[in-house]
Amino acid sequence: MAIYLRQVSGCFCPRLSSRLVTEGSWSQGSRSRNGQSTPSETDHDYGSTSRDHSKARGSRDTASPDGRLGSVETLPDATPSIPYWSAKRHLTCGNPTPDPPWSSKPIPWRGSSPGRIRTAHAALVLCLNIDVDPPDIIKTNPCAVLECWVDPHTMPSHKALEAIGSNLHHQFEGLSAKVGYKPILDPSQDDLKRFCQTARRQAKDEAVLFYYNGHGVPKPTASGELWCFNRDYTQYIPVSLQELQGWLGSPCVYIWDCSAAGHLLNNFNTFAERRDHEVNMMHGGYADGTQPLMNSIQLAACAANEQLPSCPELPADVFTSCLTSPIDIALRYYLMNHQLPNTVTTDMVFQLPGDLKDRRTPLGELNWIFTAITDTIAWTTFSREMFTRLYRCDLLIASLFRNFLLAERIMKDHHCTPHTYPSLPPTNTHPLWATWDLAVDTCLRQLPDLLKNKGVNLDVVGAPSPQPVTARPGRVGGRPNTSKNGEQLYQYQRNRFFADQLTAFEVWISRGGSALTKKGPMSLPPAGDRYNGAPETVSQQRGVDQHLVPRKPPDQLPIVLQVLLSQPHRLRALILLSQFVDLGPWAVHLVLTIGIFPYISKLLQAPSPDLRPVLIFIWARILAVDSTVQVDLINTQGYKYFASVLGAKSDDVLPNSSEHKAMCSFILAAISRDYPLGQQACWSERVFDNCYERLDEPDFLLRQWAALCIAQMWDANDEIKVYGVDRGTQDKLIALLSDDATEVRAAALYALGTFLGASGSEFLDRYGGGGTGTMYQLEERVHFRMEVAVATGATLAIKDDASPMCRKELLVVISCLVKEWRGYFVVCAWLYWEEDRKWRAGASGQSHVHLHEEDMTNQAIGEWLDSFNDDEMLREENRVLLSSFFTIFVVLLDLSVDAYQEVATHAQTIVDYIMALLLESPFTRLETSSLNTPPTVPVDRRGSPQASGTRTRVPSLQSASNHLPPPSSSGLRTSLSRSDTMSTISSGVTNTLRRTSSFASALKSLAGGIAFPSSEDGRASPATSATITSHNDVSRPPSPNLNFAQYTSPYSRPPTPQGASSSRHPPSPKLTGQELPEASQAPMDFLPCDVMEALMEEDMERLRSRRRAASHPRRHHSSHGSHHRDHHNQHGGIPSPNGSTFSIDSNGSVILGLGTGSGIRDVLPLKSTYFDWCMEYFKEPQMRQAEPDEPGSVQYNYQVWRQQRNEQIHAETLRHSATAAEGTIRLYRNYDPTLEQGPVQMVSAFRGLNEVIQLRQGAGVITDWKQSSGHLLVGGDSRIIRCWDAQTETSGLDLDTGSESPATAIVSDSLSDQTFIASFADGVVKVFDRRLEEEDAIVRTYSDHTSRVQNVRWHPTMRGQLLSASLDGQVKLWDLRGSDYAVETIDLVSDGLAAFDVHSVSAVLAVTSAINPTHWRSQRTVVRSLSRNKNLSEYSVSTGLSMPPSRVLPSTFIPRSSSLIFHPTEMLYGLGEPDGTTKQSRLTLRSDDYSKFILSSVFMKFWETIIALRFSLNIMSRRSRSASPDPRATKRPRLDQLTPDDFKNGIFLAPMVRSGALPTRLFALKHGATLVWGPEIVDKAILHAERVVDPATGVISYNGKSRAMFTTHPIEKPYLIYQIGSSDPELAVQAAKTVMQDVSGIDLNCGCPKPFSTHSGMGAALLTNPDLLCSILTALREAMPPEITVSAKIRLLPSQEDTLRLVERIVNTGISALTVHCRTRNMRDKDRATIERLREIVDFVEGMGKGIAVIENGDCLGWNDAQRVRAVTGAHSVMIARAAEANPSCFSPTPLEDIEQTLVPSYLRLSKYLDNNWGLTKFCTAQFKAQHVNIRKTDAAAMRQTLAHSKNFDGMNEVVGTWTGKEELHEIIRSIEANPPRKHRLPPPPAPIKQQDLAETTPPGTQNPEPPGSGAPLMPNNYRTVLPPMVTGHDATTPTPGGGVSVTAQ
Repeated sequence: MAIYLRQVSGCFCPRLSSRLVTEGSWSQGSRSRNGQSTPSETDHDYGSTSRDHSKARGSRDTASPDGRLGSVETLPDATPSIPYWSAKRHLTCGNPTPDPPWSSKPIPWRGSSPGRIRTAHAALVLCLNIDVDPPDIIKTNPCAVLECWVDPHTMPSHKALEAIGSNLHHQFEGLSAKVGYKPILDPSQDDLKRFCQTARRQAKDEAVLFYYNGHGVPKPTASGELWCFNRDYTQYIPVSLQELQGWLGSPCVYIWDCSAAGHLLNNFNTFAERRDHEVNMMHGGYADGTQPLMNSIQLAACAANEQLPSCPELPADVFTSCLTSPIDIALRYYLMNHQLPNTVTTDMVFQLPGDLKDRRTPLGELNWIFTAITDTIAWTTFSREMFTRLYRCDLLIASLFRNFLLAERIMKDHHCTPHTYPSLPPTNTHPLWATWDLAVDTCLRQLPDLLKNKGVNLDVVGAPSPQPVTARPGRVGGRPNTSKNGEQLYQYQRNRFFADQLTAFEVWISRGGSALTKKGPMSLPPAGDRYNGAPETVSQQRGVDQHLVPRKPPDQLPIVLQVLLSQPHRLRALILLSQFVDLGPWAVHLVLTIGIFPYISKLLQAPSPDLRPVLIFIWARILAVDSTVQVDLINTQGYKYFASVLGAKSDDVLPNSSEHKAMCSFILAAISRDYPLGQQACWSERVFDNCYERLDEPDFLLRQWAALCIAQMWDANDEIKVYGVDRGTQDKLIALLSDDATEVRAAALYALGTFLGASGSEFLDRYGGGGTGTMYQLEERVHFRMEVAVATGATLAIKDDASPMCRKELLVVISCLVKEWRGYFVVCAWLYWEEDRKWRAGASGQSHVHLHEEDMTNQAIGEWLDSFNDDEMLREENRVLLSSFFTIFVVLLDLSVDAYQEVATHAQTIVDYIMALLLESPFTRLETSSLNTPPTVPVDRRGSPQASGTRTRVPSLQSASNHLPPPSSSGLRTSLSRSDTMSTISSGVTNTLRRTSSFASALKSLAGGIAFPSSEDGRASPATSATITSHNDVSRPPSPNLNFAQYTSPYSRPPTPQGASSSRHPPSPKLTGQELPEASQAPMDFLPCDVMEALMEEDMERLRSRRRAASHPRRHHSSHGSHHRDHHNQHGGIPSPNGSTFSIDSNGSVILGLGTGSGIRDVLPLKSTYFDWCMEYFKEPQMRQAEPDEPGSVQYNYQVWRQQRNEQIHAETLRHSATAAEGTIRLYRNYDPTLEQGPVQMVSAFRGLNEVIQLRQGAGVITDWKQSSGHLLVGGDSRIIRCWDAQTETSGLDLDTGSESPATAIVSDSLSDQTFIASFADGVVKVFDRRLEEEDAIVRTYSDHTSRVQNVRWHPTMRGQLLSASLDGQVKLWDLRGSDYAVETIDLVSDGLAAFDVHSVSAVLAVTSAINPTHWRSQRTVVRSLSRNKNLSEYSVSTGLSMPPSRVLPSTFIPRSSSLIFHPTEMLYGLGEPDGTTKQSRLTLRSDDYSKFILSSVFMKFWETIIALRFSLNIMSRRSRSASPDPRATKRPRLDQLTPDDFKNGIFLAPMVRSGALPTRLFALKHGATLVWGPEIVDKAILHAERVVDPATGVISYNGKSRAMFTTHPIEKPYLIYQIGSSDPELAVQAAKTVMQDVSGIDLNCGCPKPFSTHSGMGAALLTNPDLLCSILTALREAMPPEITVSAKIRLLPSQEDTLRLVERIVNTGISALTVHCRTRNMRDKDRATIERLREIVDFVEGMGKGIAVIENGDCLGWNDAQRVRAVTGAHSVMIARAAEANPSCFSPTPLEDIEQTLVPSYLRLSKYLDNNWGLTKFCTAQFKAQHVNIRKTDAAAMRQTLAHSKNFDGMNEVVGTWTGKEELHEIIRSIEANPPRKHRLPPPPAPIKQQDLAETTPPGTQNPEPPGSGAPLMPNNYRTVLPPMVTGHDATTPTPGGGVSVTAQ
């Protein structure tokens, strides 16, 4: 059956990670389980229809960062519903999502290996020739003279040269101290050559820095020569760049600081390009480790036609100064271009204190800011590849190019243009230079204060003082002397640069940082070529603009990286970084490219616990994008950080502990993946043990990743598999296969797959194999049994799973078993082939050539079992093993025709592999073999199943005779039971041998030859193979959104992916169907049992070979031979005989000469992509709302519009009314052609019923979808009705129908999630309650119908009533509260009924007449009003038939091909006619009983009309967005109605004004109260109240003019008794009708002695007017529906006789229960209740035989005291008032203690969330009292003092804590639903206590005592005397919640 989903754009995210709620804090929001997610979390709660916009929260439903969501007028409060089956797994089926079309190839953030340069040595060549000017340079006067900040004219020339060389050395060391620098001062040519060659030898393959200062020699020549000196310094000697290249080799970094430096740069490139070309031509390229000369880097001071600037204010080597001392030259440049403040002088600037290396000092801070700004300029200007190469590969090169940007800025101002190779775009006008000038200005303005007292406070508290630095001539810096006068030093004000940049970064993220934009200047720049051939993404298929790409990343990203170096800003920077990487893989690539990795690695050593959450979050994103960092984490031992978090026993280690542990599990799994050293390291840290323990955690995400981590740890690792088996890990994983979370079940299957040999590698060419490894600790047979048991357990648990993703993972597990034990599967395939051939031959009536073939399979099995001689245990063991293999094989056949294409494709690959092995096995050479003969097709006879449409009944291997039983002959059912219209199931079961449609696929592919694809591309689509096309006579359903499954033929070889070497067996000779007869060998003289034994022995030999691989078993890991993941075994496992398909023994010969599989290509095991799919969770944004949840988005607005439209239609309708026959469920999306959503796609498919019996008059498959609970009921031609849970995708319950006839209709109760009705072909209607045990699930059975029931529906307006229609034309009305006979029978169509339906909202039904040989020209349609009991419309429509029906069936009432259905909300219905046309009709109802019928016909196929009119099932839900599914629905009272029995053996909450508020009642139910009474409400007060439902909380309020008169919540409805205060029967009835939809019972207050009740004749005043009292009760009972109980609460009269007479009259009114407060009217709470008097009343009531419960009220202290009270009184139940007022948990055997800690915070949280009145809440909280155990009295008193002074809820914030009221309410709901509703908590009444044993008793026969000194008069026994109230009053207000009247319990 196809169920169409209402399409909602956007993917449901099962859950969210932690949120960042405030600066420097990590959210501690909790998540709930699913999924979607659960769920998990952070998600929308069930039933929630609004969001809290008051503040930003750490959840998915968070508002925008400023807490605003937009206009209230434009955005409704209601949150759009979320569809079922719309989670990511339904759109992808566990396949990784392709990269979006805008994604680019990731840039190697470590730097590409070919061009990567690391500097090892440096030659600093200075050719200055001081005091001698070069001939071609004319210097100005004055001119620049400083060289390395030294004036050479102030000292002798040789001293000056040495000083300059020394300074240059120190300046370069400041850039990178690890490089060896060698100053070469005025060298000769020979010296230069020697030094260069020495530097190359020392650097080896690393780079050499060659610095050349040619200020004292001529300019370089145009031909590429630089100058040096001869030894006597008498000549300038030219040195060719070609010579220099020969001396230095490659790679090198060149700095040319001289005029006309462009000549050197250009000629160097020319010579290098020529030389590289020669090497390529002559030697084919450079040797390994040697780079081309063109990889060299150059920095030139000016162009070829330019001369260095000679400005006297700048140094002569301004280019060198910019490169090596940027702060000094930058400050000088600032002085040249800016006017200093009046208080700042130039001398002050050169005294700027601090140290460049200390960021706490002014000078160090400026250097820090300069580094951040230049990095940012480069990041925003250069390409990503260039930035990575120049700024992230070598520290020295990064510093030079960072400072080069400053040189460009300064020198271009002086008409000189520095150049580089590779060339870079200009940066001198970048706007960030203005930011740098502002930072300098801010710093310099503090100089006067810094230098005022010659002292400055530069130190950070707790940090060591910076060491003073001696200032060199011309340099800025140094620390002034500290103050010696004890004056207070000036506190240096830190620059706000970094704080402001972080704020800008935060603004970028919060203001749409995740939004997409069109390509342009504001978009993410491309980083390389796009991926080719990328499939369409989900967004593409949904119609999202394909041209949208991420926004341009923020400019502050490099600055954020620099901030990580600062302790004060580190946490904030990390939090912002985590928000940025959360945007997606592109953001992770950017931060890796920017250079975050070294910093984030070092932070793993930080002990700060505050960093843990954010570091775990960031590392999870990094590993999800780039798994190569696993090597770094192992080398730095960073994995221990995550292992320690995962192993932490306390959840207080970090917030959201379970989710962060799940992240750690993922990180450790990624470290172990494809990396043996990672597996070993994780095992050494007990990660395996910790994951094993986490499999029991309540958080589904943690369970999922714990299983996946185990999967990666033991993947191809025999030692860990051995350890896991010793711990029983495989058994625990199999237990997880029943988990509610689909993702957890799939993860457990993935782990079992890697356990059995599947590969968990990310590389597609690694398929795995090797089974479970060596298992040297197990015996051979035990090892064998374990592998089979694991696969069998997984198969039985998952074969019927509703999730295609789980079924697909199951096939991976099975494929591992098939690969290792293929011989057993060949045997099973042969057995099945022969059995199926015999059945087909028998069904077609053909005779057999060989008579003894009938018993060939049975005989073969028997002889095989006989070979075990007398060893019965061994015989039984082998029989069970073969039975297990056979079971798995049958499941494989079933899955090969799975409705989900990807599952079927994988299964077909395995089945065809087995069948190919079968065709090459010795079975083909048996004398009696039929493998070469095409199977016969059985005759299509009515009653026998066809090969393509039925299920499997396989031959049993578990019979007592140890033989396969012969198939039973098929027969025809010749008679119908009960009537001609009533079909039975037993006939179909007993007389029909059901065959599988799965095997038909394999058989048809074998009939007429093997039709496997034979081309080189063996992975053809399944639709192109004969296996599929021959099976389907209709087109295959639409494919899923992402379907990557490829069929793999066992006879061909797929093309090898580029760059990947095939790990499969070499191609085998191709075998086609035409070659099969010739390939068959001559028959051999051996028996089938011999072949079976040989094949099984072959498998055992394969196992022995695998076990021999461990010649020296070790129980601990040893180091692997290779330390890199690329050397991992390509098969993902140990060398094994399964490395090839055929079997060999230890000598290399084919075992037994069988050669099983020698001609078959190795296609197993299958490759799972589930881990990669799960890993995408950490690539997807988790800190922002998804598009459908983002207010204002297209998807959000569409959902809101649709929800409002449906609600409007529903309201208008209320005003008007004053699958497939084989049992498969298919779900589709994009089915609505009007929305243009793309092609129809299958979302999911599963087999709703396993046992569908082919019946002649069957109903097929009947379904019913329950929207509110997400349950799908499936029944029909089956003995069971199966309930499927949409959230868990599992079958929750199989209910036996108890009928031999098929179900014809199933309908769920619209108000109860647990009850439904079903009709049957034998005329029976049954009511089911899913909460009861299976044998008790049928609660009512109606058998009035005498023919087949066509349909059954609930009454739309009358609760508890239903209507059914049978084919004889009778419509019957049933009442669940009445007898088993119909309340009313309506005859609408006397000629028989064809279709029947009832509108779901309006009380209108419609029927169509049947078509028979007498009436066939037209069909009559009747529309009838149920409220008016008259027909609204009656007309006939032509059937379009040209002749009477030719086929005569046993009954004239058999349904024809016509149908009728109402629109779910509008007054529309559609008719489907026999001729294929449909008619759409609209019905308009008016209040004056005038009906107007409008009919319009639309001619199209009926199913198209259903789609067009949206009559399809609405799969929209109001459920929680949890990624993890909610707990299973627990059993509630049958039909949610009370009976007298529900008032027995219970413990109840008494009605209490004020104290009986909604929060108190909810807590009472949570802690075990069976029923709860609401506070007394006067009848008049409730009549004028307005009923309002809070969509956020679900609270129902009856609001008066100023306050809520009464509040309730739907969760308490089954337990809530509403107490009325009334003295008028009519008003009482009106009040009861006002609230009856929200309560389960009405109680009349007849005992309250307070004036506000008695002064109007209510309460205790009714005790003196029994006529009025009884008339009120009688009126209530007559007016209330049966499901609403009526009860009364009285007090004792002074006379016991009077009391009994009053009780007698009350009981006779028809009440369900009577509560007796064991005090008289004048007694007060301080007076002891006379409970001993109640026993006489109880005995009296029981003697009346009415079955009425008597409830005791008075002086019961709690659950533990209730038994004493019952022993004294004999009461059926006990009601508690004052004890519950003091402690609502008194209903529990273990009531709460220390309520100031355990109860008060929870009560306040709940009250605030439910919007309970603060005064009322404060009053109730003040009454709480309990024993103090763990809290001091002073603390309790302090809390109560805080409560007393609080004016509102905000005053109690410290007491309440962080848990929200929403969570508190959900916890209460879960607690209530977890307990069986209204469970009889109290045991049967104990033995009565004798009266003489009571301490205080009242003598029998005397009046009930009055309180001493009260002066209360004795009450007369005259019932007709009306007495005035004892105390009169004038307060007519109603005591309701929030009121000001304080009254104690009644």
